[in-house]
Order: sequence, then C-alpha cells, then structure tokens
Amino acid sequence: MDCSWAACKTIDLTGTETRVLHIFALSPNETIERSRLIILSHFDPDLNIEEDKYYPVGNKNDLSYRFWLDLEHGYCETASSRIHLYADDERWAVVGEKSGYQNRGLRAEIELYYFGNCIDYPISSYPERKYISNVSHFSSVYADDHHPGQEELYQLIAKILVTKDTTLWKPTLPANNHWSNWESGNL
Repeated sequence: MDCSWAACKTIDLTGTETRVLHIFALSPNETIERSRLIILSHFDPDLNIEEDKYYPVGNKNDLSYRFWLDLEHGYCETASSRIHLYADDERWAVVGEKSGYQNRGLRAEIELYYFGNCIDYPISSYPERKYISNVSHFSSVYADDHHPGQEELYQLIAKILVTKDTTLWKPTLPANNHWSNWESGNL
C-alpha cells in the first residue's frame, strides 16, 4: 500500500484487532486496512471485530452456529463448490455454496454458508431457545407421484450423456432457471 503522509493516518488497534492482524498478515511489515481485518474476522467467531453489529446476538440459552464449507464431510459426497462475492461501497457478502449427495439422507442437497454485513441470518425459534446460523440447506424433494426422471430436462440429459450428441439438446418447455423464479437464499 502506498502511504504518503497526507493519505495515511495511524489508528490505535484493539487487542482483538492486533491478534487478527498477526494471524492474517502475510509478512511482519504488511499493511492491512481495517476494513479488511473486519471482513477477515467474520470467518473466525473468536476474532470478533464489530461482528455483533451484523450477526444476531441471542440470549444465553440460544445456540449460535457459524460454519464454513466442509468439502470432506463423511455423510456428503461433494459434487461441487463455489464462492460468491458481493460488494458495493457499504455492504459486502460472501456466500459459500456446496452441492452433493447426502448418503445418509439419500438426497441431493445444496448448502449455502453466509458471511457479511448485509445478511438476514436464518433464525429458527423454538419455545426453549433460538438457533442462529449462517447456513441454509436446500434439498431436492419431489412428491411420491412425481419423479425427476419424468421431467423433460432429465430425459434430455440422459439422452445426451448416453449418445454423447449435444445437438439433441432441444427443450420444448420454457426455461425456469432465471433467478427471479426462485427464492433469494436469505440475502
């Protein structure tokens, strides 16, 4: 970072900020902006810098979970993963996405992991406590009388995979994969 006398100022760091700086600095003399320290601290719940402003604070009986992608989970055969980054001048969000087959639940599932200063974190309320989390799960669920293999999409996929002929991709139904057709995922 180019730091001219006019553009740079020194600020005092809190104890937590100093610990975070030592953890995330790539070299002893690296300059890290405070805003970057705040974002990095969101990934480690023990390094709370201003996170309580954004992540819901529960009561003493409430349970708060903060997770990140576990690509080696024993009950999930991971198919893919992605990280989505969103930011403007004031807001930022990181969404980790993992899809896979839950071998104990016998279903395909997508898990979304949220971090950021503009997230509406999922809270499940029960009489005895609330569960606060940064994770949402979406499962592929079909009614007993409707199976995915009956859908045109899956029929076309199977045909193309077997024949290796991509020119067979000629859907007759309108696409429904535009973002406006689906739930936003709590962002």
